[in-house]
Amino acid sequence: IDFALPACDAITGLIIATTLVRPSRNIAEVKLSSVRKKWKDRRFAAGVDRDHVTEVTADFSRECFAGGLELWDHIQNVLTAMQSAAELLELDGRLAAPEA
Repeated sequence: IDFALPACDAITGLIIATTLVRPSRNIAEVKLSSVRKKWKDRRFAAGVDRDHVTEVTADFSRECFAGGLELWDHIQNVLTAMQSAAELLELDGRLAAPEA
């Protein structure tokens, strides 16, 4: 858990921000490609330190997967886990603006 928690926590901010800029505000609609696109724009979710995410994910990979966990596989795993907890995280669309 010493490596898993920081690696997972570090990327959640970008995933949440990617969800909240969607009109539906529903994480079920977020794809890895959307997160990857937002990752490239360092002004988007500027508080998410991409270098830190990369570093803690590499530590997690090295310590728990013998170096076999790639950054984007890890981010997909975290996204999938967050999607399965969408209701608990209130990222199930309930924050979307009501339709006029």
